[in-house]
Amino acid sequence: MADAPECSQELAFFGKVTASVSHELKNYLALINEYNGLLCDLVMAHEMGRALDLGRLKSLCGDIKRQVTAGGAVLDHLNGLAHSVDQEVQPVDLGRCLGLFVALSRRSAARQGVELELMPPPEGLSLRTQLFTLLRGLWQCLEAALAACPAGGRLILEAAVEGGQARVSLRGAPPAAQGQAVHAPAAALLTALGASFSRQDDGCLRLCLPLAGA
Repeated sequence: MADAPECSQELAFFGKVTASVSHELKNYLALINEYNGLLCDLVMAHEMGRALDLGRLKSLCGDIKRQVTAGGAVLDHLNGLAHSVDQEVQPVDLGRCLGLFVALSRRSAARQGVELELMPPPEGLSLRTQLFTLLRGLWQCLEAALAACPAGGRLILEAAVEGGQARVSLRGAPPAAQGQAVHAPAAALLTALGASFSRQDDGCLRLCLPLAGA
């Protein structure tokens, strides 16, 4: 079981992501409520004798369906985070993990004026790890990149195999100025992941993780 400081960091991560995702869900609900109001206007106009605009009605129904679908996808991502807390160390598909991570964190990056993009990694990359811990490690890497990336920038998350390890990189942050402190994931977190962290001369942040079976 994690000690008190570690539990506090886990809760902080979970809280930040949940807060961001819940704000996104509220936006979808607000749009659905707006469309509902327009539907009510159509019904009221029809009750007053105006011909029902079927084209407008179909359009609003389509708008609502799209928002419900998008909101459902956001809930699926939040559900994935919630269930990751209960998962033990097991094989984790890196591509699916990175997809979940970007879906959960893209809004946080956007709030700082930074676009977060995922380059699809090679298929079949598998790590033996605890998913929640890996998501936390990626989050701390993202925080380090966002601390260095100016508004209007773009961060690209990608993964590859190098030297028997999975190399996860965040590109797009500018090179560190001389003497500038480099933010890095917590040492205890890197130890739990069996990972190493580095910042390249071009500003790229790199997390190297052992592959499953390595």
